[in-house]
Amino acid sequence: TTSAAQQFGDLWMQPECSNEKGASGAPASLQDAFSAWRLAKLAKAQSRTVQPPSSPDAARKQQLRRQFVDIAKSYIGVPYCQRAHEPINCACEGCTESGRKLYDDPSFVDCCALVRIVVRKMRDQLGVRIGPMNQAYQFDTLPVRVDNLEELEPGDLIFYSGRYFNPETKQHPFDMTHVEIFIGGSTGEATIGSRERFKWVKEYDTYKFVSKRWSLIGCFFCKLDPWLEGNLQPQHPELWREPWGTKPAPVGIALSWNSQRFSVFHHGSAGDEDADGQGAQDSW
Repeated sequence: TTSAAQQFGDLWMQPECSNEKGASGAPASLQDAFSAWRLAKLAKAQSRTVQPPSSPDAARKQQLRRQFVDIAKSYIGVPYCQRAHEPINCACEGCTESGRKLYDDPSFVDCCALVRIVVRKMRDQLGVRIGPMNQAYQFDTLPVRVDNLEELEPGDLIFYSGRYFNPETKQHPFDMTHVEIFIGGSTGEATIGSRERFKWVKEYDTYKFVSKRWSLIGCFFCKLDPWLEGNLQPQHPELWREPWGTKPAPVGIALSWNSQRFSVFHHGSAGDEDADGQGAQDSW
């Protein structure tokens, strides 16, 4: 191995290392030779391709994203809602396809409930609590949005705004009708979601689909970073009020829910609401 002193000595003997040369072409001084040696060392170091190390915050976010997706995947197969099935001899497409009696499943998860459950299970890691809100509230707490699918990372959320075909169905704030979790996958646009009323949480090859109940207005690509940074606050707190009164609910913690005004489960009475999907309204 050549030592730094030997390298410097070699440079001292090389006339091309100096900008100033004597009559013989040798460096004009020892100082010039040292400067030339130092510049050569810097140039060599800069020529190497070095990947900067990820910051601890970036590494932590990636770990949280993986955990977010893993928890969501653990719910694949859980039915959308109980009331979509008959208690006896159900002949719906979900029960027929699966060979299961989905009515008797122990739990049910619609689109926003899937996201809510994941956040609740990661409460200690994220440092936030989320109330029994639907996809409209979740959208309101994720203000970092991008225009291109290529900018999404696994765990980011895709929200769908739409207009219900049934004029008696109440619109949610921002016309938000559905949400899915982006994972990318082999297609680059795969998601996990609870999309089909008679079926269950699935991994889909693409976020694109045509609903039977609403016409699509647009999709919103939302970054998960605010939640990963412990920030779960609605941008429009005036929309999320306590059920009995007009006082805005506190932000960033478990919030009360005006089920009559904004519930995804609303179909006639507040008593029909169920946070785990048993009374869920079909959002597909």
